[in-house]
Amino acid sequence: MKSKKNNEFRLPDGDLARIEDAEMKAGKVRVRRISTIEEWLTRKYISKNEYGAAQQFELDYSHSKLLPRYSSMQLDRVDSSSDAPDWKHDRAKQAYGRVQDVLALVGKRAAPALVAIIGEGQSLRSFTNGGSKQVSTKAVLQMALSIMVSHYRAKGVR
Repeated sequence: MKSKKNNEFRLPDGDLARIEDAEMKAGKVRVRRISTIEEWLTRKYISKNEYGAAQQFELDYSHSKLLPRYSSMQLDRVDSSSDAPDWKHDRAKQAYGRVQDVLALVGKRAAPALVAIIGEGQSLRSFTNGGSKQVSTKAVLQMALSIMVSHYRAKGVR
């Protein structure tokens, strides 16, 4: 199913995708899966500020995953034996702290949806297994986004 608007179409799993860059050669097409949050912004379900907060969370989440995973027994040796530059490690720790702050702020009900849909890029449909919980999950996520806007403003991030 191809839409005339922005060369968008639905993938077999139900997610929305867009043809971004088509070369003049036959069979050469670049297709990009549209994130749930980007689709919501296009449909005006969320504001630009909420979209910005989602992007900030996504960025922090990806940076926090760069933090090396150590066991608690090795934690005292992290700073002295780490082969990563100190600034990368510190930035990852700061991003991890910001992610944890946001997850604590939005609560236990919204945190899994926030991590899966915004952090990991999973679609709402796949997160809810296409079930009837899509509407309630969408409402919870929209509430979490509005909380995140206030949080990031207070911290001076956005």
